[in-house]
Amino acid sequence: MRYSAKSFNPELLPALLGALQAVYPKSAMKVRRALGDWKDGTAAEELLRLKWETFTPFDISVETPGGIIKVELREFWDLFLVDIEGTTEAEHQKLHDLVRGTLGLSEPSEAEIESDASLYSINRRILRVQQMVRDLPSAMHAAAATRLRCFVSFRFDEHSKALALELRDFMELAGLEFVSGLGYQPRSVSAKVLERLQGKIDLFLVIFSATAESAWLHQEIGVAKGRKLPVMVLVEDGAKFSEGLLSDTEYAPFPKGQISGAFIPLLQAVQYIRLQPNAT
Repeated sequence: MRYSAKSFNPELLPALLGALQAVYPKSAMKVRRALGDWKDGTAAEELLRLKWETFTPFDISVETPGGIIKVELREFWDLFLVDIEGTTEAEHQKLHDLVRGTLGLSEPSEAEIESDASLYSINRRILRVQQMVRDLPSAMHAAAATRLRCFVSFRFDEHSKALALELRDFMELAGLEFVSGLGYQPRSVSAKVLERLQGKIDLFLVIFSATAESAWLHQEIGVAKGRKLPVMVLVEDGAKFSEGLLSDTEYAPFPKGQISGAFIPLLQAVQYIRLQPNAT
């Protein structure tokens, strides 16, 4: 039988010897251990003098008129193992109950069971890994299905692109899908962006950088408003733009060149969207 090694208190071993002597009063008892053999009468005293931190496996042999009963106790990784031999089926369980109760042993946790290197535990781990591998496609599909898709609109100058790419890195770490007009295609940028805006979008973000204002950004905002998408506006210090469709929209400002200053408001916006009744 396997128990938690944490529940084993070696100072209770003499009590176990006394319990066994009470159950088998006319039997000779021997304890075999790495340090030597002791016969009954001295076993308990010798056990009391041992250094418990160096506990090693040992057997208790009980010579009864019907034969020898052997109780083997040993620690194995995070488990405490109890093996009993030489008893009838009825005696076997009673003796196990006696050992468990006297030593105060408790059932092992799943982690403790899997800590040993037995073939049984190795097979359990292999089966669990196989199950995880089988479940991986469905888990990935479920995760992908619940990811929020955020379209990010920005001016295609180097400064604005750098801000957008830093934002993309953060969004990927936060489990958000970054969608934009980036990536070359042999057609107009406006056609490419408009097509991507027609797909599944959960949040529309627009970055107004300090470099210059773009009329195209307002056209993309118009498309987002027309689709009734949630709109979040990120405004860099020093940016100048006409409000237009954004007159009633709250802005998330950030210091010049430090779009990370808008990361917390972005997470707050995502949390708000996720809490909506029709959220993905």
